[in-house]
Amino acid sequence: MAQTQDESKSEHGTLGANQKWNGYSMAQTNNHTFAEIAEIDATGQTREIYDDFKSSIGLPTINLIYRHMATTPGCLEWAWALLRPHFVSGTFAREGEHLVAGLELVKSWLITRNELLDAGVDEAVQTIIIQTLEAYNLANPMNLIALMVLQCEIEGRAPVYSDAPLETSSTLNRLTDDLPPMADLGALPKQTLNILRTLATQAGVGGAPVIPSFFRHLTEWPGYLEIVVSAVARLVDDGSLNREASALQEEAYKAACRIPRHSSIVPPPSASQRYNLLGLIDFFPTLIARMIVIGIQLRRSLPA
Repeated sequence: MAQTQDESKSEHGTLGANQKWNGYSMAQTNNHTFAEIAEIDATGQTREIYDDFKSSIGLPTINLIYRHMATTPGCLEWAWALLRPHFVSGTFAREGEHLVAGLELVKSWLITRNELLDAGVDEAVQTIIIQTLEAYNLANPMNLIALMVLQCEIEGRAPVYSDAPLETSSTLNRLTDDLPPMADLGALPKQTLNILRTLATQAGVGGAPVIPSFFRHLTEWPGYLEIVVSAVARLVDDGSLNREASALQEEAYKAACRIPRHSSIVPPPSASQRYNLLGLIDFFPTLIARMIVIGIQLRRSLPA
């Protein structure tokens, strides 16, 4: 059966946007379906890791990468044990800031206040949008480097090992404001869902566009999402989205291979963990790199 706009086809069958497989929520894509344990559904050790992630890093949300890892027993636990020291020490935050410092984007394009008002975005809504952008613009560079660290570890590329005591940064940039809830895709008006699909295609990787979580926070303001479609089209048309995203991935991998590891902390991944993580690493870094470029340009385009 041909795949419809409201369905995702996987080896487990055709799933609507709100359906579950083996008890897990399904993250909606046009051609890919990723099982996830949503924050609201998390229990036990998964709940503990989610809470630790948010409190340790100072972010109000859990990225789809980690929600997907949680569906494979032991995968999130292994990854978090390896990554946590570099999050809480501020290493990923510092590397992330350095990573995005040299982005070369369209600097002259600005959304006017009148355009925002016409789209239903007043000053209060603009504040919400900025908070959401800043949360993702902080998280995405760190998550890109984190995935590259996992790749280096799985590939056996010998990092520098350190016996120095692990530190906790007291200067982490903490964003504690709640973000708008991510939309239930099955409950969205068709017009809004179509806008999300357009954005997923623009931001997507090859033939497997995923609806990024960031856009799902902002479905209450479809007029703004239509502006975002035009903004992303500019990045696609001038070549900067592909160019800068590719450069970010390359630099993130180099940074990851330089970060010292503490070899005694984490045992090697199991075969199933390695298999699932390699699938993530094959897909998500490109998407995250593209969303870094998009998110930073969107933040720059908003009035002060």
